[in-house]
Amino acid sequence: MRHTSFVIRRVTQERAEKVFQFHRDHITPYLWPRGLEFFRELAQRESLFEIVANTPFAEEMVGVCYITEDPSESQCRIEFGGVYVVPKYRGFGLAAALGKAAVSSLFILDPPSMDIPVIAHVHEKNQEPRGVLRQLGFIQTGQESPPEEVVPPGLERNEEGKVVGDLFEFQRTQLAEFADWLENFQGLAEGKNGKVPLEIDVPFFTKYKSAAIEALRDLSTRKPILQNPLDG
Repeated sequence: MRHTSFVIRRVTQERAEKVFQFHRDHITPYLWPRGLEFFRELAQRESLFEIVANTPFAEEMVGVCYITEDPSESQCRIEFGGVYVVPKYRGFGLAAALGKAAVSSLFILDPPSMDIPVIAHVHEKNQEPRGVLRQLGFIQTGQESPPEEVVPPGLERNEEGKVVGDLFEFQRTQLAEFADWLENFQGLAEGKNGKVPLEIDVPFFTKYKSAAIEALRDLSTRKPILQNPLDG
């Protein structure tokens, strides 16, 4: 890991195809396969994030995630998904930092109203992303099965022949911890395997850090607006 540093940044439209290739190269029976157009649309919306490793020899994509309107549902939800870091670079806190940058970007630049949940789907047999989701403030709230007609071939099915996903929901009080992380960030990611140099190259971090910290703390304390019982 010597002489290697990492950068978190938004994916540009020019790099969307590279992210698609990365996704395709690391697909498993627990991951919903996405097409190139999906990643192009995410990049256009500025909703797609990547981690790259800068080595003495080359730049290497090592992780991705997205946060956008849930593409599989008619109801209004925001989905955090696709979070993946290659095994070689796990254990250094990179996936958690990537998730914090993505979720913080959403709430700082275009915060969803209190009645719109931020959710994540995880295949019931997929254990890898659960620790990261818990670090980010997601808690499991139930299970969902997609309509059979939209299930792509190759996804792992249970004994009943169904594809079942665990549903996680983001707790907005966690935004206060994100604000602390942003305020105290010293250019390092840290995990059980040690520390690595990390740069976060997204606009709210590089240009509007103080305002971003204030916004996250404010959003963390907001309460849902209760429905008037006279409204039917």
